[in-house]
Amino acid sequence: MPSNAAEGSARDIWLVRAAGILFFATLLELVGESVRFGSGIDTGIAGVDLVSSLVGLLSRPLVILAVVFGLVAFRSEADARRRWLRWAFLITFLAFGLDFVSRIIDFAAIDDPAPQGYRVGLGAGVLATFFLAAGSLLAASAYTSAVDLAARDAGLRRAALSASAAFLLSAISAFELAVAYSEYPHHNRFVGGLVYEGLGSLVAALALLLGGRAFRLREGDKPSRWPAARERCLFAAATALAFAYLVIGLAEGKVAAGTSMIGYARSSVVSGWVFAAAHFLYAGAVVCAALGFRRAADQRD
Repeated sequence: MPSNAAEGSARDIWLVRAAGILFFATLLELVGESVRFGSGIDTGIAGVDLVSSLVGLLSRPLVILAVVFGLVAFRSEADARRRWLRWAFLITFLAFGLDFVSRIIDFAAIDDPAPQGYRVGLGAGVLATFFLAAGSLLAASAYTSAVDLAARDAGLRRAALSASAAFLLSAISAFELAVAYSEYPHHNRFVGGLVYEGLGSLVAALALLLGGRAFRLREGDKPSRWPAARERCLFAAATALAFAYLVIGLAEGKVAAGTSMIGYARSSVVSGWVFAAAHFLYAGAVVCAALGFRRAADQRD
């Protein structure tokens, strides 16, 4: 039977690859946010909207830094890995915190009367970023202790559940915004993209629920069996999440195409396609993670 070191090494190679792809995805998102912010300046959007866009832009370098810390973590051992992962999730918490502030600004700037579903859609988006921030903080706290593995599992399980709630709220947001924009002419493709985005977010929510289950296996299975069972559960969850990101990427592309039909500035269309490409890379990164989990499960059987 392979040693634990060999199992970890096989999985970690794929996790390093996943982090590398994720790095380029986050760079693309920074480009997309920069294009969006530049478009706002060129078109002279209101000051409040510009502030919101700037805050959202500032969150992106933090996400990139968090991914770099994660990449270093998967090349480190034991306590060093735990510390790098804790910092990675803490920085992710700060990034989502900034995104949360940005969305609150957008929500506060809603003018009345708003189309049906618009206020609920933006409100659900605000709550989604709150739960993503909370999940990041829970994950960071899970890596505080070097010895209490049960507490770590509990923290990671709560983090996965929080992220699942965030994607469920993102789905609600997309569906409600689809209702709101369906009242306008020439928005069919744009609305269709929002619907696909909602469906992809629902799949992501289910995938993260399954991922959270992986961190209960230590409690309910025999000690000799739970490592392989956990890896298989994480493989299934990552596979579903990769599919979800693929659907969301296609949805972003459809929204970008719909944006061009509505007549928005070309930079807004470019930004939409950049975010679509970033989500395709997210899907590739999660596929790499899934392969790592599958490899570890095969070795541990």
